[in-house]
Amino acid sequence: MGGIAASGGYYIAMANGGRDDVIFAEPATLTGSIGVIIPHFDLSKLMKKFDIEDDSIASGPLKEMLSPTKERTPELAERERKILQALVDEMFTRFKMIVKQGRPKLDDEDLAGVATGQIFTAQQALDAGLVDRIGFLEDAVKRAVELAGLTDKTTRVVRYSRPRGLLQEVLGGDISAGGRSMMGRNALEAFAEWTTPRAWYLCSWWPALVSSR
Repeated sequence: MGGIAASGGYYIAMANGGRDDVIFAEPATLTGSIGVIIPHFDLSKLMKKFDIEDDSIASGPLKEMLSPTKERTPELAERERKILQALVDEMFTRFKMIVKQGRPKLDDEDLAGVATGQIFTAQQALDAGLVDRIGFLEDAVKRAVELAGLTDKTTRVVRYSRPRGLLQEVLGGDISAGGRSMMGRNALEAFAEWTTPRAWYLCSWWPALVSSR
């Protein structure tokens, strides 16, 4: 785990076959955030102030579910919330099942104690049984070599990286959205993609533009 391996990042770390001593977190890692969230904003009242109305044509009221611009009756809003909460609950149940498979030593009480959406430091995660060791990439590679039954002499580590374009070199940074570069993409298209309502395994309420490396 690098600087951030929370929520979806922790989910991925569970693909370890339930092995012991395989999850390494750097000393400054933030992890945990076991949970599911569907971000939603209601802009309909703000639009009213500017005399703007969403007049979309839809096949049914639920087709516009989570639309940030559509005004809803209290009854419809409650109906949508129940549907979405059921979706979140189902995804959360699966998330906990995945964690249980990856950390079989956690009993139900332990799992309930960490599956609250809370973010943990590396030391807190170690104490809670969410990771096996505090270390660096080199330590994880050494453990992978052991698991593969190889030796340092018979192993070569190859690190792949995305080539930086001219514009990135000029700007001196990597503008990314969830790990996917926005360079060369239409900014409005990228904004629309990341503001489209969907269920996320996100690190608490951190912006989706924060990428885990």
